[in-house]
Amino acid sequence: MFVALARHVHAITDVAGTAGAVSGVAIWDPPGHRPDEEAAIPGLIAAMGDRVPYGMTLDETMAGHRPEQPHWYLAQLGTVPELQGTGVGSALMREGLARCDAPVYLESSKESNVPFYERHGFQVTERFTLPGGPPVWGMWRPAT
Repeated sequence: MFVALARHVHAITDVAGTAGAVSGVAIWDPPGHRPDEEAAIPGLIAAMGDRVPYGMTLDETMAGHRPEQPHWYLAQLGTVPELQGTGVGSALMREGLARCDAPVYLESSKESNVPFYERHGFQVTERFTLPGGPPVWGMWRPAT
């Protein structure tokens, strides 16, 4: 699923790693980005099977909460679990934010990650719940 998202849905994929091993990834969309959803369908079906409609519902729900004004979108940020807390996520965040020439929006589905994003200048703008899923914190970082 991640490969389909990185190749066809989102615009920029930053990868951190050493010695050929991936240690973290961040996926970004610039303002106005439009995904190639048609090209993503085979990969999403292969990864999600009959859960694709539910995934689409979740994506539509989150998209409905995104700000209307032009902004960068941090779609995903993650590190290898055993490397969490070692600075990999912060390095990816700094690299991505350095290219952002507009405000940035993200959603966190983990409340424990909210302080991490706050340290990088984000503020919670709302909390909403995904259909049949977890609560999500919408977060905004003004342009710098």
